[in-house]
Amino acid sequence: ALDDEGNKTDEACQVRFDVNFNQSDSIGIWNVTYHRFIENVSNSSWEGIVEILEDDHSESPRPGLGDCFGTSCVTEEVTTEAESNDLSTILVLLMGVSIIGMIGVGISYIKPKNEI
Repeated sequence: ALDDEGNKTDEACQVRFDVNFNQSDSIGIWNVTYHRFIENVSNSSWEGIVEILEDDHSESPRPGLGDCFGTSCVTEEVTTEAESNDLSTILVLLMGVSIIGMIGVGISYIKPKNEI
């Protein structure tokens, strides 16, 4: 027998808890039933749910055979496409301003000066 706190009052008494839920190894939310047996007689049960999540390791793949990893590996610096696009845009703008300035200087030499 058990007392109010669930402790055995008789050492010969056997208490067993069984937990039953989906055994199909599928992900999802499953109903769970907890059974309490005293002297192999079920005297109470509780209902609940358990969520089984997918075991996903795609974010941190393991290195392959012969792959270098860790601090002893030399990494190559890769210039991103965004950085090279920014630099080429600045160069095009600078060339445009220079051409406009050269045209302005050329026109000022060709234009006759009015003498007063």
